[in-house]
Amino acid sequence: NATVLVVKKNTSILARLRDWLKKNNSNSDGNISNLPLLMIDDEADHASVNTNDTDKDPTTINKRIREILNLFHRKCYLAYTATPFANIFIDPTTDDEMYKDDLFPIDFIISLDPPSNYVGSEKIFGNDSDSLDIVRNIGNIEDIIKLKHKKELKIKELPNSLQSAIYSHIISKAIRLLRGQENKHHSMLVNVSRFKDVQKEAYNCIVQLRQDIEKGVRYSYKLDVTNALRNTYMNNLYNEWNKDFKVTYSEWEDIQEKLLEAVASMQVMLINGDSSDGLDYQSYKNGLNVIVVGGDKLSRGLTLDGLATSYFYRNTSMYDTLMQMGRWFGYRDGYADLCRIYLTAMTESYFTHISNATEELRNELKDMFAANLTPKEFGLKVRTHPGSLLITARNKMRSAQTLTIRLDLSGKLIESYALDLTEPNRQNNWKLFNTFVSNLQSENTYKLNLQNNYEWNGILQTKIVDFISNFNNHPASQMTITKPILNYLKQISTLYPLWDIVLVNIENSTEEENIHDISIGVQKRSSSIQSNQNYIEVSSRRRVGNNRTERAGMTETEVLKALKRYGKNDITVDIPGRFLRLERTRPLLMLHVIDAYKNIEDSSTLLEKRLFAYGISFPTSNVKIEPVEFAVNTIYAINNYEGFEDDEE
Repeated sequence: NATVLVVKKNTSILARLRDWLKKNNSNSDGNISNLPLLMIDDEADHASVNTNDTDKDPTTINKRIREILNLFHRKCYLAYTATPFANIFIDPTTDDEMYKDDLFPIDFIISLDPPSNYVGSEKIFGNDSDSLDIVRNIGNIEDIIKLKHKKELKIKELPNSLQSAIYSHIISKAIRLLRGQENKHHSMLVNVSRFKDVQKEAYNCIVQLRQDIEKGVRYSYKLDVTNALRNTYMNNLYNEWNKDFKVTYSEWEDIQEKLLEAVASMQVMLINGDSSDGLDYQSYKNGLNVIVVGGDKLSRGLTLDGLATSYFYRNTSMYDTLMQMGRWFGYRDGYADLCRIYLTAMTESYFTHISNATEELRNELKDMFAANLTPKEFGLKVRTHPGSLLITARNKMRSAQTLTIRLDLSGKLIESYALDLTEPNRQNNWKLFNTFVSNLQSENTYKLNLQNNYEWNGILQTKIVDFISNFNNHPASQMTITKPILNYLKQISTLYPLWDIVLVNIENSTEEENIHDISIGVQKRSSSIQSNQNYIEVSSRRRVGNNRTERAGMTETEVLKALKRYGKNDITVDIPGRFLRLERTRPLLMLHVIDAYKNIEDSSTLLEKRLFAYGISFPTSNVKIEPVEFAVNTIYAINNYEGFEDDEE
């Protein structure tokens, strides 16, 4: 018995709700608080985000949404957007006395996977071998249309690259006709200015060129090829085919026969706030063949059916704005290979960077979902651009912090302090640990070191790479995220082909674990169970091992050098690990068997007391690896940088 009210984002929604309730419930006085509310907010990153300073009232739309939500006891606010950057940087701690919580997505964020036939950014700007080769360079057109211009700009002629794009659009239409797609929509986007006057200038020039091309084609398309190509416009079409479509469709004679049909049916429309043109695809039963000229009105929410050619010459400084302007993402069944996107080299590089950053964010969201964590528990980050490109508007990122994530692990200690409790992942890691140790025993000789730990020396790095690759890391263990570690190991493979490995053995432990005839004293550690027992976090300091363990693999001379750096000369003195890493000559993999339920009152509901963790102590090296800068939201900063007592900081 649900009722749907479709209303625009304005202040009348409360009145609409109360009016509806009074009309449909004669006993009601307009009290709506007991009704359940589902509010769906489309393009939720655009106007719904509060962009005012914290000492001011929220922006109107943000304020009204929060007012409405606060009227109901049972409610769900569902936000949709293709560009969620602004939403994840909303401060989740905001709790205004009047308007209550802000619109941070505290409960869930779901990244919808596109179908296989969807042409998204990764298929256009990705690095995969199956990426589409459809991006073309606009080149330098500053003498005709400056990238930064005023509304008084006059366009006397079209840039050569825009003319080529129009010829390309006609050729692609002809090929689609030859493929039997004559009743399909076929669109071209031209976005060269945010000013309506300048859009009109471009529109007039395109209308004139289309008319000239049609005349040239009409008078020559029936001629033999040699005579037909004497016509300038027909020759230009031929050159465009020869340069860019010959591999796709090799018979020019076939295309020439279809050119008049392709260009004669083509309309040119101006779509902006002043134009009278209406882009109504449904009214064209036999397919609309159109060149659409516009600006900001084309940039958000508008779908161009059958979009085959895009000419985009705009200057913007934000990820989300640029991605919204990129209307060429969508379904291109039967003609994806014919699509062409004309961009400047800089804009193409921007899209490539944003595509990679978006894919990283998608993967984080998938990790969060798989770990059964909420956005308020997980923490998110977005890779920043090294130049001037912003993730979203500055006033939408007030709570964001910019951090340089050091993918350079030289001289660093990393440990898997958050251990997965889900049955498949826990079993995988336990089996991996047992197999790994068993293989070490079978293939190499171990020794008991001074700390009574089992130690193997000179192990091939490839063994460690396989181990890290197969370990199921919980996303909450940010220090041991698999991909960055593997990238780093690849870069230091020639410098450190051999590693040391230590299996930590606790003397006089009350519990033991046997691995292939080795008896290990189990470490008992305090911990806390997180997120409905989804994972367990070892100790409040997020440390698994200790400084003594890091001495494994080091000679007495190296340890003494480390002690000297610390200002001591007694080898029995415990020193911070960072001094050991300055003298270490090989990386050290540390393996831990843990009973992490020491301080948990009721561990009977847990399936297994034994958990496996690992750590790596990296030597200090001179390998130059560029750090990557990320903008992180409040939750990420709290999770990773507050209350983390690492001995080297």
